[in-house]
Amino acid sequence: MPSLPVFNSDSGSMAAGSDLVRSYLRDIGRVPLLSHEQEITLGRQVQELMAIEEIELEL
Repeated sequence: MPSLPVFNSDSGSMAAGSDLVRSYLRDIGRVPLLSHEQEITLGRQVQELMAIEEIELEL
């Protein structure tokens, strides 16, 4: 993977950021993705909770 230039605000220069990108990609690869059914279920739960919160704010 080629090094990506990243601005270093402390020194005002460009530094290689490929290690940060590589670390990020490695970290997110450790978390399993949700199945389609899990996404739908969680989305519905969020919508229901948001509706409940909106009702509570009106009280």
